[in-house]
Amino acid sequence: MSSATTIEYSRLRENIVEYFRTAKGTRPDVMHVIIDGSDYVVKDYNLTSGWFGAFAGPLLVKREIKALNKLQGIAGIPDLYLCDNNRVLITSYCQSQAAAKLERPLNWLKFEDELNNLIGKIHAAGVAHCDLRGPGNILIDENDLPYLVDYVGCIFKANSWNKPWNYLFEQGCKADYSAVLKLKQKLAPEQLTVRETALVNQHSSKGWLFRKTSRGLRRFARWLFAAGKN
Repeated sequence: MSSATTIEYSRLRENIVEYFRTAKGTRPDVMHVIIDGSDYVVKDYNLTSGWFGAFAGPLLVKREIKALNKLQGIAGIPDLYLCDNNRVLITSYCQSQAAAKLERPLNWLKFEDELNNLIGKIHAAGVAHCDLRGPGNILIDENDLPYLVDYVGCIFKANSWNKPWNYLFEQGCKADYSAVLKLKQKLAPEQLTVRETALVNQHSSKGWLFRKTSRGLRRFARWLFAAGKN
């Protein structure tokens, strides 16, 4: 199927083969779905709690759709598909695993080059991911190539006159590259240079307020929209 194809919500729910995460509170269902031999990843806010599913869910889906539309055609970015339900995001499925949990041997330097190149491409397209330290947001496929998912917390580059917003965008870009060094510290610590070790510590210190503020805003939104729901 192409990205112009609209997939019916009922067909998605009828063809679930596994759950990566089940809906709880403000967390959506995230599922592996196979329809007519094609594999998809589905993020579904319909079963989230309170007003979150009704109001925040469609906004978050719209936000990810905007990001993925900007990034379509870049290798390592999921293909985007349409749904007849505005609380649902559908993307292509990649046979992969979380890079942070990788246990098999890896040519780190080659992977690092590919990952930094991919991050550079999404920044050039006007998107800073901002949550690449999330344990499941940097994936690695069967060919040891990177795959970036989950753009709900991204920041978009603004017009040149909007200096304050573009400062936030730049901080998001720095956080993305810092996440690569943090991953390197986990997977290939022996290959960290003295300068990189200093940088990852510096970024961790400087990025603390940026990450804390971002997490705080997300938690507040979840509390606000989910309030009053058992």
